[in-house]
Amino acid sequence: MSQPTTQTTKTLFHFLVYGAPSITIAMFSSFYNVYSAIYYTETLKTDITAFNDATSLQSLIIVLEFPLFGWLQDITRTRFGRRKPWLMVMVPLMFISTTLVWFPPSGWKAGWYFLWGTISLTTSFATLTPYSALGVEISHDYNQRSVLFCFSTVFHLIGYLIGSSFPSFLCNFYSDTQQVYFWFSICATLLGIFTFTLLFVFIREPEYKESDNRVPLISGLRFALLYNKPFQLLLICVTLQNAAPSLVSFLPFWVQYTLELSDMWQSLLISLSVGLGILTIPIFTVMSTKFGKSRTYQLTLFGSAFVLILICLPGYLPLKTLFTKIFVTVLITIYGLNGTAMTFSNSLYLSLQGDVIDYDELLTGLRRESQYTNVMQFFNWLFNLTGSVLPLAAINKLGYNETLQFQSNTVRYGIGYILGPVAALFIFAAALILFFYPITHETFMKIKKGLQDHKHGLDAFDPITGKMVPPHYTAQTMRMESMFSEDAEAQESFVLRSHQTNIDFDLKWILLHFAKIELELAAKKGIHILWLTNSLFFSSWVVGFSGGIVLTTYHPQLFQFVCFWLLFCLSMMFYSLGQLLAVWQLYKLKSPPQQIKDFTRFLNSIG
Repeated sequence: MSQPTTQTTKTLFHFLVYGAPSITIAMFSSFYNVYSAIYYTETLKTDITAFNDATSLQSLIIVLEFPLFGWLQDITRTRFGRRKPWLMVMVPLMFISTTLVWFPPSGWKAGWYFLWGTISLTTSFATLTPYSALGVEISHDYNQRSVLFCFSTVFHLIGYLIGSSFPSFLCNFYSDTQQVYFWFSICATLLGIFTFTLLFVFIREPEYKESDNRVPLISGLRFALLYNKPFQLLLICVTLQNAAPSLVSFLPFWVQYTLELSDMWQSLLISLSVGLGILTIPIFTVMSTKFGKSRTYQLTLFGSAFVLILICLPGYLPLKTLFTKIFVTVLITIYGLNGTAMTFSNSLYLSLQGDVIDYDELLTGLRRESQYTNVMQFFNWLFNLTGSVLPLAAINKLGYNETLQFQSNTVRYGIGYILGPVAALFIFAAALILFFYPITHETFMKIKKGLQDHKHGLDAFDPITGKMVPPHYTAQTMRMESMFSEDAEAQESFVLRSHQTNIDFDLKWILLHFAKIELELAAKKGIHILWLTNSLFFSSWVVGFSGGIVLTTYHPQLFQFVCFWLLFCLSMMFYSLGQLLAVWQLYKLKSPPQQIKDFTRFLNSIG
């Protein structure tokens, strides 16, 4: 089992040093996300269809990279650690690509945006993942982890505010937009060099006394999604938040058409919401030490849902009255106060994710911070797209006309309901999920005690399932199936059978690629049945992907919609390739049917 030898981060100085790079990451990501579209379409006059196609392709590539990058980072083994080598490579690439994206050649604007924009987004996520994973690794105390991510989130919000508003502010004084963006990138790069240098020098990455096994990508994902209950609940909660209609994407429509206010109000409301977020995150962190992280997180979600319900009301009020303007101002102020947890990747969510990763170590003996982080990012990105695209499609159905300065009452009311009660329904459902989230402070302490018991070669108590987990002595003698046994006698029996049939570490993770029904068929008819079924599975998705390509060839206007289908097909193609690789490994290990039967019996015993 992996055993970190570094000491826990405790001082204010370490909190500041770890949190400071969040400013740079947020500055570059928000700078790119806020200004790239308007810069290319309005300043550079890029064809909007070509730009949208390039953006869709970017999303397609980025989503596919999420699981792969997390897995690669977790299996990385160097003398410098697992996280810092990735940061050393990705941070400079993020600086360079985000700077170059603003200087396209005259004849290749959309292609240049696609190339350097994709690299910028890729390196931003590939920087954020090891950075977040490092925060989990260096914080081992329940409340200390919340404080650490409180600092990083406050710095992140400051960086977001600077990156999203400062370039446009400078453009009011300097007419050359390209030069403004260039010098902003240079200043952000210098700040990044300074903050990341402090991180490399003063934050010590945990060292592991022995190398962890390389868990296969597909079975590692299946284990996280199927057998880690706290992660399942947290994933559902965050997914519901991201599936809600996006405030950032929908706010301009609400301000312009429902409230009929100027664009200045939009900037004011965003700045107010972010500013209140910076002020309230420390309050939430203190509350989490008193009431628990999940309950505090839940409270912020309930508050956000309540305020969102009120958003539809201004559409029915006289727009020009002083009362309406005061009401809207108070409403947004309250939203900024209560909506911090929903609008930003806040400290409580990141801290809860760290607790889930500790629980995974109890179950498997492995540290997989990046893989869990990137699975969450995959679902966040995917459902952020739906939260942005579907509401726009809905108001189009209601009769939205972009050429009109004032929309019909149906559109005005519809915008308020989509951004208000519909979004509140998603947030309220996410808050309800947290009632079932099992990791409290007491549970966390039992998980840490279990990790210490494993370190000393003792069986550990799993506070989530109430069962005993045997120690993971080494990767080769790891007995992950015993954690699910019904009692001590059954546990001992299965461990004995496991050793007798030589179901070792590698074989267990390979067999986790397949569902129980597949393994039952393989035990009866042979491993070749797995090859046949997964080959057919892979071929069907190749046909589906090819059909999507043909459809976009004859109907280019459908490309952005077909991109979602292409993304799904590509994901399933990679998944089925992983299954085929697992079948090949079974052939290589020459696994007898009895081993597969024993493992199938075990899967049946755990449901």
